Amino acid sequence: MTATKPRIDRIAYIGWRGVEGCEVLDLDSGPLTGLVGPTGAGKSTLTMCLGYALLPDRDALEIRPISEVKDARKVGIDMLAESIDPRYGYGYVLLDVTARDGSRLLAGIYVEAVDGKAKFTRWLIRDPKDLTVNTIMAQADGLDETFPPYLEFKRNCATRGIDVSGKLKVGEYCQALYEAGILPSSMSMGQDRSLYGSLIETTFKGGVSGDVVKRLKDYLLPRDTLVADIVSGLQDCTNEVIMTKNEITAAEKELSLLQSTYGVGKELVLYSLRSMMNATVSITEKLRQDNLERKNATFIRDQLSADVRQIGTEIEQTENTKAVKRKNALVELNEVDAKLTTLRNRLPGLTSALAVVTANKQTFSQGQKHWQAIAGQYANQSIEWVRESLEGSRKEAERDAFKVETKMERLQAESIRLNSGKASVASEALAESTGGQALEDALGGASEKDALSIELALCGLTEGVVGLTPDALASLPVSDSLPDTFWLGEKEPEPRQLRAVGDWFVAPAAGGYVATKKERTPVFGSEARIARRNGLLLEIDKLRQKHAEHFKQAARLDGQRALLDEHKEKIAYYFSQRDRAIEIDEAVTSAQARLDEHNAEIARIESARTGLMIKLEDIDGPYEKQLKALRSNLVAKEQKVSAINDQLKKLADTIGADEKTFAALQDEATNAERILGADAALLFCGAQELTDFDEGRLVVEQTKRITSLGTALQDEVPGRLAILQETDPNNRLATLRLWPVLMEIVRERVSIDRAEIDGEDLIQSMKEHRATLGSKLIAHQNEVRISARNLHATISSKAMTEKRKIDKLSKLGENIAFGNVVGIRIVLSPRDDMLSVLEGFAGQLFSEQKPVDVALKELFDAASGRQDGIQFTGDQLLDYRNYVDLSIEVCRKASGWMPAASLSGGESIGCGLAVALILTRSIAARGEIKVDQISPLFAVDEAHRLDGPGHAVVVDFAKRENFQVIVAAPELTPSYSCILYALSRVFPPQVPHERLIVRGIKVAA
Repeated sequence: MTATKPRIDRIAYIGWRGVEGCEVLDLDSGPLTGLVGPTGAGKSTLTMCLGYALLPDRDALEIRPISEVKDARKVGIDMLAESIDPRYGYGYVLLDVTARDGSRLLAGIYVEAVDGKAKFTRWLIRDPKDLTVNTIMAQADGLDETFPPYLEFKRNCATRGIDVSGKLKVGEYCQALYEAGILPSSMSMGQDRSLYGSLIETTFKGGVSGDVVKRLKDYLLPRDTLVADIVSGLQDCTNEVIMTKNEITAAEKELSLLQSTYGVGKELVLYSLRSMMNATVSITEKLRQDNLERKNATFIRDQLSADVRQIGTEIEQTENTKAVKRKNALVELNEVDAKLTTLRNRLPGLTSALAVVTANKQTFSQGQKHWQAIAGQYANQSIEWVRESLEGSRKEAERDAFKVETKMERLQAESIRLNSGKASVASEALAESTGGQALEDALGGASEKDALSIELALCGLTEGVVGLTPDALASLPVSDSLPDTFWLGEKEPEPRQLRAVGDWFVAPAAGGYVATKKERTPVFGSEARIARRNGLLLEIDKLRQKHAEHFKQAARLDGQRALLDEHKEKIAYYFSQRDRAIEIDEAVTSAQARLDEHNAEIARIESARTGLMIKLEDIDGPYEKQLKALRSNLVAKEQKVSAINDQLKKLADTIGADEKTFAALQDEATNAERILGADAALLFCGAQELTDFDEGRLVVEQTKRITSLGTALQDEVPGRLAILQETDPNNRLATLRLWPVLMEIVRERVSIDRAEIDGEDLIQSMKEHRATLGSKLIAHQNEVRISARNLHATISSKAMTEKRKIDKLSKLGENIAFGNVVGIRIVLSPRDDMLSVLEGFAGQLFSEQKPVDVALKELFDAASGRQDGIQFTGDQLLDYRNYVDLSIEVCRKASGWMPAASLSGGESIGCGLAVALILTRSIAARGEIKVDQISPLFAVDEAHRLDGPGHAVVVDFAKRENFQVIVAAPELTPSYSCILYALSRVFPPQVPHERLIVRGIKVAA
């Protein structure tokens, strides 16, 4: 934590006489700030308020400005309470502090006058940021600013996020200023508060006067309880013995008669008075209760009547509000219905428009779909072209199917033939026509290799006959059943040598070679026949599939043609509009959007209408419920008002009767005072102190007392006895009329000063008390004689002990310097002549058997004869503090040590500040915070002697020793830079209150 020099930056005043708003005094950045102005300007008031803000404890601090102490008219008046402006009724003093850790602290007191005495409320604001004092304290009131009382001020701060710690104890408040570095301790100890209060008071007065020295002596030298006890014992014993002797002598002569007459008669009077007082108290209390009840009932009735009027107003307002809300809701509902009707009227047109464009789009899309399905890749051709193309393709497919079917039939016949083992149909026909043998039949038994070799030798020719010569062809006509090319010979063809070349078999033929695949199945031979038949079956399957495909193709084409005819109108529409496809889509989208938007608007309006209907239905409910409650409350309160009026009428009757009773009791009391005369007050007090009074047994006991008095006074003259015999115990005044008669008898027989002594056991009690006092007197005399021997030693020892403490304290001032002063000390000196008188008294009391009162008188006489003219009472005579002198001395550069009272001007004020500083540091030395981190502030009032050089002394001293000082004087002539506040109090002619004018002046060096 970075150490910062602690200081009070500014002081704010609110609510003091003449102060307008919030008066903020910014203290000089140096050590001294001055308040100047004529007497009565307010300087002392501001410095007094500052002192209480530093230590707000009236038990430890009582500041009375010098000008007001001299004013006899203000004796006994609380000057702080008197300083509060009556326009406010309260005041604030606020210290704006920079703490030693650099933080900011606001410490303040709120002062109210309660029963003529100033009452403090202490509060703190920690870390108020950069807010000004005026901003924190003020409350906006329109265009003006006000400064409210404490509780309202605290609430205002809370709403602005400012935490005010309020209603603090003295210790809590002072602890904050101690931690800030302004006070030397937390002031949690009463001793510290008392000392610091004395320092504030003495520095307030300035300089080192005799009064200051006396106050320091009273504080620095505590009372010795041992000596006080000795003095108290001496005085008590002496006075008590003398008094007791006199009382016993008188009591022995008088109590005999008092016991039988005065005591009983007084009891008779006291109990009658007590009965009268009880009746008066009872009726008074009853009247008080009845009047209080009437007042409360009247207040409640007035409140209820106001409530009745208020409820009537609320009922009227509620009914009006309900009617207005219903009317507004109906108007809004009609507007919504009109909008909804308009929207619904437009809906069919929008729906129809959407249906038209949607139908067009569907026709277009269906036409497009059908056309693309029918035309396919020829979609760009014309409808007629596609129709003709479909017809041609269908016919072609039918022809292809017929061809395939014809081929299938031939292959099936061949398959049947091969399966039956016959040659090909053509070769069979040729064999039948020529009478030869079909070539296949002739070679049917050839091996596969031979058959393949023969087929190569025949160059792949498989049609032919065996057993013919070419001449047989002469008679063979050409027909479709015969092969176009065939082989014939008289013998079977011979196999030839085959040569394998790669995947081929090669054989020579026609000057060259014939080649065939190795996997080729030969036609000749059984194996070849089987293979060929299997190949035919596969080929027939393929042809069958192909035949089905052709028929399927023909059917599909026929279906497409039929579809073309079926949807020719849609396809024609598509053809006519296909250049507008985007426009058709956009038309549908636009129409759908308009319809959707329209429907959404209808839905929104309908939803709003539903909400309005609900709102309309709900309007009456809450208001009717509220009206029902209000009417019920109205009836209840009217009934209460009626009941209270009845109650007030009964109370008026009761109070009237009680007042008559009270008046009668007052008359009875007046008569009692007249009868009892001068003894009335004493007897009434005695009656009030009775503890065994029983109203139920009063008549019985009073009868006994009257009878007892008759017996005791039977020797009196007949007239007095007649009065006693005619007394009615039920009549209180009759019993009181006995008192003058009894007092007359007592005055005739005993001294009047004993007439007020009561009690049956007074004689015995007095004898016992006399014996006890005698024993105590002897014991006290012995005790005092023994203690007196050590009295001188006790007082001397106490004086030396306190001197050592003062010498130790003075060391704190040895290095303090200001002006020509280079040191200051507090000196405690014993009074040797007084100690010798006391020593002589102790020896005389012990050696001579003198009564204590005689020895004390001789000691007083000796003390009274002192040449210095000092007079002492008994308490003062045996107080050790009167056997020492306390003085303050200063050491000047050229003169050495001398009394501080010889100083004048700035050095005198500096001396007073130095003493305060010494004692402040003695307090601070006991704490946890280092002394050099404490920077106190002292205030000096009425500093008339502070001229320019004196100003320099105080400023240099305060700078060097790290403290602040505020000086108040009629005039100041500063020689250092400082701030002076010029104060003047004015009384404007048209303003009913005074004003304090404060003007700040920055004075340059």
